[in-house]
Amino acid sequence: MLPFVLCNTSILMLRVLVMGEVNVSFIETVILSVPDDLRTLEHIQPLWSALEEQVSQQRVYSLGISDLSKVQLEELYDWASVRFAVFYSYG
Repeated sequence: MLPFVLCNTSILMLRVLVMGEVNVSFIETVILSVPDDLRTLEHIQPLWSALEEQVSQQRVYSLGISDLSKVQLEELYDWASVRFAVFYSYG
């Protein structure tokens, strides 16, 4: 695992690293997974906004989210400009 702190800058840095490493011009889907204690809309919003910016620049085509509750999914869906195309649950 790369030692990144969750923030807007780390989203951009990871995208640049991944795209450079595999030599592609876009990433098909990014699925955001955050630690249990950060699974609130307040913590997800800045990260999701950074990912939405990557979608608007056509560097990422679709977004996904993992392991949120139904209420959290609804909050993100209602707030987001770019809606998640993928929901993944580990359990």
